[in-house]
Amino acid sequence: MPVVYAGIYITFVHMFIRQTKKINSKHGKVFFQYVLIQAYRINGKSRQRNVLYLGSHKFLQDKELRRKTTKALEEKIYNTLNLEGAHCYYDELEDEQKNQVDLWYAKYLKREQQEQEHQHLSQPADLKTATFEQVDTSTIDIGQCREVGAEWLCLNMARELKIGSFLSSKGFFNKETELALLSVISRAVFPASEHKTAQWLEQNSALWELFDTMESAPNRFALYRMAEGLSKHFDAFTEHVYQNTMDLFSLKDTLMIYDLTNTYFEGRKLSSILAKFGRSKEKRSDCKLVSFSAVVNKYGFLRYSRIDQGNISDSSTLLDMIKELKEKSKSRQLDKVVVMDAGIATEDNLEVLRKNGEKYVCVSPTRLEDYEKYISQEMTEITDKRKNKIEIKLLDTTNKPDKWLLVKSEMKEKKEHSMLTRSEQKFEEKLTVIQHGIHKKGGTKKINKVWERIGRAKESCKRIHGNYDIEVKEEKGKAVQISWTKKGSAPNDRCGVYFIRTNLNGNTDEQIWDIYNTIREVESTFRCLKTDLRIRPVFHQKDKYSTAHIHLGLMAYQIVTAIRHRLKEHYINTDWTNIVRTMNSQKMNTIKMKMRTKEVHIRKVSLPEKPVEHIYKIMGIKEFPKPVKKYVVYH
Repeated sequence: MPVVYAGIYITFVHMFIRQTKKINSKHGKVFFQYVLIQAYRINGKSRQRNVLYLGSHKFLQDKELRRKTTKALEEKIYNTLNLEGAHCYYDELEDEQKNQVDLWYAKYLKREQQEQEHQHLSQPADLKTATFEQVDTSTIDIGQCREVGAEWLCLNMARELKIGSFLSSKGFFNKETELALLSVISRAVFPASEHKTAQWLEQNSALWELFDTMESAPNRFALYRMAEGLSKHFDAFTEHVYQNTMDLFSLKDTLMIYDLTNTYFEGRKLSSILAKFGRSKEKRSDCKLVSFSAVVNKYGFLRYSRIDQGNISDSSTLLDMIKELKEKSKSRQLDKVVVMDAGIATEDNLEVLRKNGEKYVCVSPTRLEDYEKYISQEMTEITDKRKNKIEIKLLDTTNKPDKWLLVKSEMKEKKEHSMLTRSEQKFEEKLTVIQHGIHKKGGTKKINKVWERIGRAKESCKRIHGNYDIEVKEEKGKAVQISWTKKGSAPNDRCGVYFIRTNLNGNTDEQIWDIYNTIREVESTFRCLKTDLRIRPVFHQKDKYSTAHIHLGLMAYQIVTAIRHRLKEHYINTDWTNIVRTMNSQKMNTIKMKMRTKEVHIRKVSLPEKPVEHIYKIMGIKEFPKPVKKYVVYH
């Protein structure tokens, strides 16, 4: 029915109460049930939707009362009770009927709140705030669709971490601060080179539209300059974000988890100081490498990072890290437990840590000889996150400076046994090839050359060649026969066994095991940097740009970690790439409509999908970028 208000004709969505006759099958009693129905049209075709079940109230049997009750519910649902000049059906009802209408309306509100996954009830505009204009609906177009969900998520977290105020304190002007935030967020959402990032900002993302001072997307040269400028403040940036995350999430920091990794360069890097050949952890020994270390706490937040040459050894970086952290933490005591892997925990490093009074937990690079004699009780059986069986026991080593935790892993035992078997097969295949060469025309027959080939085979199978006796028969300086016998396989009790060392006192074996397992956080950090944030490979040819590339990835990681930590608190444990994919469903669109004398362009964010809305709710994001309206007047 059309209603006239302030000279405007508005047609509300029609509702009615449907009466359904029912018969009780057991007693044969006849009664009626009532449902509030909403009628609407889609492409000219009538449709109906159940809005609310009203039960079997007797006063609804009266047709006129049903009509007034319907109008009263419409007035409450559509919020038209207090419109000036509008007829109020709610006031015509008796007190008992008003109370029942109020109960039904409360039921409607509760159902709408609990069932947000269902389609919301269609409602007319709020007449107090609405603006009505006549448009030609056949001319409505939607264009310039750009991604905005992940960008808005990161920008709100950056504001919570007060990164903008930090940059301002370092002398960044307002425009430079916004460009710096754009650079960091771009690396988090679309990790790519500056050249591709500039294309993404122009063609795919609405990130630059979220900043007040930007009139267009920045070019790649502006991104290059800003990355280099941010790199100069990397240490201060890390310290600021670290302290703010600790305060934001009310966390207590007790562990320092330290590890070192490397990544490879594309290109020759002839003039580089950082790029060196070394042992690649990604099996890219054909490329020059750059190393970087990281200290994170047990929640994964970055505490410290440093970039080194690609051929630096893991163990040589530990003491420098502790020294630098102590210098930065002069105002507060550095009383944290250092957790590290076997490559860093050399005897010299552990000796220095003990002299300095530092506490540590690490995997021992060496085995404890005759460890069976230190086992005084049965081992404790636990399971890891993948439900694999693990046995642990704190050994009675009172005559040693450290406590030793014996660990036996069933899955590790199977893996190492399989590796030994494969190495034995590989070694025997190499010996067979050498033997065939003796009897083949043109093959290697000289005795010294044959022993050289056997030596190379032993070099490639260091762990198992001692289990073989090899004999070579010689005639006139040439080998005529090779034979070998297997003395026996490596003892199975060595497979799956390793040791954790610590100088902590008063901790049980399970507590030491839990502390050590926090090292998975730094492994997760490197995995996120290399996979989700694509810090590898490095394409830059100059060291200052290579350093800026890694630093920008580490800055983006700190925002990503803060977002993921809050989501993990609500049991959302998906990786960052999947979160970005989910958030990218929200777009910034331009809606164009023609009127009689002008054309209107509205730049507006689309409504979030349910998964996006859920993430926004967890993150406490309640507002979206405000729509921008532009008019084009016909001449």
